[in-house]
Amino acid sequence: MESFYNAVSAAVIALLMTEVISIQTYIKRWLNIDEWQPIKPFDCSLCMSFWIGLIIGAAATVEIWPSVQVALMAVLCERIMNKAKLFWMP
Repeated sequence: MESFYNAVSAAVIALLMTEVISIQTYIKRWLNIDEWQPIKPFDCSLCMSFWIGLIIGAAATVEIWPSVQVALMAVLCERIMNKAKLFWMP
C-alpha cells in the first residue's frame, strides 16, 4: 500500500510541477533556452511522473525493482488523473 501512496504522490507532484507551477518556463529562462524548444522531462507530465516516482521509490527502498514499480504506477496514476481532468486549467 505504501508503494501506491508513493506513486500517487509522485503523479500529483509531477502534475503540479508541469501544469500548475510550469517549472519548465523557469528552467528555460534560467538556461536561456527558446520558449518553444522542449526540454524533457520538464515539459511532459508523463515523463516527470516517471522520474519523480523513480526517485521517491528509490528513497523509500534500496532495491531497484520496487522503485521501478512505483515509477510505473505513478505513470498510470498520472494518465488516470489526466484523463479525468483533475488538474484542468482553463
